[in-house]
Amino acid sequence: MTSPSLERLTAAVQRLESALEARVKSESALRARAEAAEAELAKLKTDHEALSALADQVEARLDKAIEKLKAGTA
Repeated sequence: MTSPSLERLTAAVQRLESALEARVKSESALRARAEAAEAELAKLKTDHEALSALADQVEARLDKAIEKLKAGTA
């Protein structure tokens, strides 16, 4: 037969274990979300660089077209 003090101590340890397991799961989920956000950010940066390069190309072509129009050679 176990004493009430031992039962209370066992219950408290079990609650602590449950709280620690919940904390570890929560931190793991947060870590996974942070990694996913970092991957998405990297993709967005790559997309931004590609779009920026495309915008530069379009701007250069428009500048050439404007110059041709000004020169009357279009």
